[in-house]
Formats: sequence, structure tokens, C-alpha cells
Amino acid sequence: CLHHDGMHTCTCPPGFSYVHFEAVLSLHMSVCCCREDVWSNTCVMLLRFITSAEIKRRLEHFEPFVVGQYEMDVGMFCERSVDVMGEESDHIHAQALCDALRVPIRIIQIDSNTYGSDAAEASVVDVKPEGLSPQEQQQLGEAKVHMLYRPGHYDIIYPKQA
Repeated sequence: CLHHDGMHTCTCPPGFSYVHFEAVLSLHMSVCCCREDVWSNTCVMLLRFITSAEIKRRLEHFEPFVVGQYEMDVGMFCERSVDVMGEESDHIHAQALCDALRVPIRIIQIDSNTYGSDAAEASVVDVKPEGLSPQEQQQLGEAKVHMLYRPGHYDIIYPKQA
């Protein structure tokens, strides 16, 4: 990708027409840009703000979890634990982001007691957007995003294609 006057210009790879190239442009740009710290951090910050907005929008739903687990109100929780880069994330964050984006998430968690051993055990949790009808849930299908959870941190993982 070349940057010219603030615009991204790309040439088509061999074997691709302009129409085909438009179809893969967003994926190509995402991969290119996410390798740059500034762009990657901007994307993470955007996702944090979306998560924070969803928690605040559905205050009555998230408040019991926040107050019970963190002993602070939702506004303070978002200010200290969601809006700030470098802070740890947990299930509340994952559920709020899943709900806001309406994207099912599969979380694989390695048991911390077996982490690093040859016999590491993992549990799988499927997080689905809340507040949808069964028909809407079915239309969403299987998890689109797979994440590995290590205490306080999520990494995106890519399942092996069959």
C-alpha cells in the first residue's frame, strides 16, 4: 500500500481484476495496518470505547456484576478498567463487546494450574450476544471470533481450517 495525500492506493496483485481486488481490499488493508503499532492501538482503543459505551448503555444489566466484582460504580469502572489502554480485560468486557457488535465469540481458556505443562487443559466458553430472539441467535451462527484467554488478556486466535 502506498500513502498519497492521505489516501491509500494499492495496485492489484497478479491475477486479480479491480472488482476482485475491491473484495479483498478491506482484509488486505486490515492486515497491513494492524502490523503498525499506531493503527493497531487505535483499533484496540476503538473496541474499548465501544465496550464502555455498551456497558453504560445497559447499565441495569451490567451494574450488579461491576459493583459485586469491582466494588465501584459503572462510570468509575469504565473510566478505570475499560477506557484505559493496558488495563486487563475479563468476561464483562467480552460480553459487552459481543453484545455491542452482535458477534458470537468463542473463548478458549487454559487452566492456569496446568499452563506451560505438557498436560495443559483448556475450557471453551461460547459468548453469544444477549437480548436476541432464538431466531436471531440462529442467524448469527457459530462464533466468528476465537480468542485465547490468559488471566487479564485476550489474544485473537485463528482456528485451523478443515
